[in-house]
Amino acid sequence: MRPTLAFLIRDLGYGGAQRQLATLACGLAARGDFDVHVVCFYGGPLRCELENAGIPVHCIEKGHRWDLAGFFLRLVGTLRSIRPDLVHSYLAEANLMASLTRPFCRRPTIVWGIRDSQSDAHQWGILGKLAFRLNVKLSSTARGLISNSHAGRQWYREQGYPMDDEDFRVIPNGIDVSRFTPSALAQSIRREWGFDDRHSVVGIIGRLNPMKDHPTFLQAAARVAADSPHVRFVVMGHGPETYLAELTGLAEKLGLSDKLRWLPPQQDLENLYPALTTLVSSSSFGEGFSNVIGEAMACGIPCVATAVGDSALLIGDTGWTCPPGDPDTLAAGILHLLQLSGDKRSELSQSARKRIEDNFTTDLMVQRTASALIDWLPLK
Repeated sequence: MRPTLAFLIRDLGYGGAQRQLATLACGLAARGDFDVHVVCFYGGPLRCELENAGIPVHCIEKGHRWDLAGFFLRLVGTLRSIRPDLVHSYLAEANLMASLTRPFCRRPTIVWGIRDSQSDAHQWGILGKLAFRLNVKLSSTARGLISNSHAGRQWYREQGYPMDDEDFRVIPNGIDVSRFTPSALAQSIRREWGFDDRHSVVGIIGRLNPMKDHPTFLQAAARVAADSPHVRFVVMGHGPETYLAELTGLAEKLGLSDKLRWLPPQQDLENLYPALTTLVSSSSFGEGFSNVIGEAMACGIPCVATAVGDSALLIGDTGWTCPPGDPDTLAAGILHLLQLSGDKRSELSQSARKRIEDNFTTDLMVQRTASALIDWLPLK
């Protein structure tokens, strides 16, 4: 009889962690090693993808911030009905709930998922800091931990997370190289954005959050535009309206308004990456394994990124990395890639895709995770 595996996560939106969980759950279900379920506090669009793959999704429907006792009881009831042998949680809130519910749910094996290289709990005030300290205290209750980056494992160990390498494993995210691939649709997408064949296009894709440091990207873009007037820019992502207003105001002040397009999050990223000449990640902290960098590389797009998390390890010698918070060096990296000859750019493009194919595929992530979870299951 197959062991039952329940994934636990806050929501099923289009975030990087959520997309990786859906990919992993579908991959493990297809392998047949586990009877896979997904439990979430809130729903989201990825629910349909999971259910279409035959994976039961159990949504607790947390009502509001102070829906605590009722939410906890519903979560315990759901886990009791699933009777998981193993609970694999993703992100801090779910990790906490996995350990707190364990005594009431036949004590399943708990595996925590670490998806960043530094907690952003300090952004959430006193409650966030207290919750983080509780996570540190309870981390020893997990049988194993999986980080998607070496930088994340190192940082969390420094905060007090225990465990040696065997029980705190690094398993990089997986990129679907059959979905993310070079495409001939680039020019049509650029025309939809209002650009033409003369323009090089530099883009940043990700939620509008201070961690992603869009101001540094915009300042670098202004420097690039001053040097190369034919370059255009795309910012894709969503965030608080007040923060978006700050960013659009900064872009206008920098003289970028007629050179830049603001786009909402979109599902068909495999069609959008190839329309970029270069992808940029300007994160100032917290980035673990960047999905957008990996996906862009699989599409043959050279990347410029700040050396945060495992971004430098991911890119290797196929792009450019620089220190965070430095618009001058970020601009220098962008200009370096834009000014490459056609032959050199083609060579870099092929190298970027091959690096993903050799090291960071979905199949490799599923295989590595299955091996870890099976190792951590108790012998029967």
